[in-house]
Amino acid sequence: MALLELDASPTTAGPKTEGEARNLTRQVSYRPDEPPQPARYTNTDVEHWMRLEQTINTAVRRTGKAQAAELLARVARSKPSDEERLLASVLLEDGMAGVTRNQLKARQLLQPLATGGNAYAQTLLGESFYSDRVYDQAYKWLSIAVRSGFPRAMTDLSQMEAEGLSGSDPQAAAIRMLDSMMRQSANVIPKPGQPPTPEMQDAANRMKELFGTPKR
Repeated sequence: MALLELDASPTTAGPKTEGEARNLTRQVSYRPDEPPQPARYTNTDVEHWMRLEQTINTAVRRTGKAQAAELLARVARSKPSDEERLLASVLLEDGMAGVTRNQLKARQLLQPLATGGNAYAQTLLGESFYSDRVYDQAYKWLSIAVRSGFPRAMTDLSQMEAEGLSGSDPQAAAIRMLDSMMRQSANVIPKPGQPPTPEMQDAANRMKELFGTPKR
């Protein structure tokens, strides 16, 4: 989940060519140096967001079809907690646990959290827009999330830049992406004698892909 995957299928939600994507990114009114909006999440550090990401990832793996249906019903009829919003948005975004994929609903759940300064929600929102090729919004939310130092957001934004979807130097962005990937991996490295966690295995597989090492 940490790295973005570019969907090669055509879509009408965003630009259809790389040139259109570049133009859209350069025309967007948002600038990464804009003053941050007032945030409701205070006294939080990057470790907080990384722990929250691990919590949601674990919940996703443990959520079955019945639990997912119950969660979505609860989210729709009441005021959900931040964790419930995040979990429901991931299930809707990826169509997991028998949930019908619905990116629009996923973004609606993420928007209040992202606007309030939740770096994990900002990253998920940016990834959702990226997968739908709405690159200006993806760039906006990932740029905001990067302010927190959240490694996943740093990896995602660097990938966008490395792909030429912004005005940054692609080679420099590729180096930054590698650095942020290493930061992500360091957070889930098991202690001596402990088996690797699913997050660690996923990160290791992505590193192998990056360096051209086939999976075992």
